[in-house]
Order: sequence, then structure tokens, then C-alpha cells
Amino acid sequence: MKSWPTSWATPSSTQIVQELCREQAELEAESIAYIVCAGLGIDTSEYSFGYLAVWAGGGEQARHGIAESAQRIQTAAHRVLDALTPGAEEVAA
Repeated sequence: MKSWPTSWATPSSTQIVQELCREQAELEAESIAYIVCAGLGIDTSEYSFGYLAVWAGGGEQARHGIAESAQRIQTAAHRVLDALTPGAEEVAA
């Protein structure tokens, strides 16, 4: 099985954070995109939920994959949102 780098999750980073299987990388990428779009007021749930369901595998496998990736997803989404909305981190504080 081929591994996919997660450096895509942090645009300012050139370091590969961790190697993931494609399914996990897709789950993380779409989750990050969903959170970023929601933070910008764009509703992608109609597309994102179905896409995530396909890559997550469903049931216990999906719960495990999301739990395993939750911290990376949250960190990357916050980094992207902070880069797109300068000054937002000061408002949140």
C-alpha cells in the first residue's frame, strides 16, 4: 500500500509530518477542507459527508480513523484559517 505525505495539511511547512495510507490522507484532507470552508461560511456538507463516508470506511473503522487523525485535522484547519483570516487569532483570544 502506498503512503501519502501529510505536508499538504500545513501550507507553510516543508517537512513531512507523518506518512499515511491514501484512505487516511483523503479523510484528513477532506475533513480539513470541510472545517476551513465552514469557518469561512461555506457549507460543503452535502458533498463532504458523502466523500468522507466513502474514504472513512464506515462504522468502527470510520470512528477509529477520525479519532486517529483528529489532532492533525484540528491543527491543520486552524493553521489554514489563521493564514486566510489575519487577525482572527487576536479576536479569538
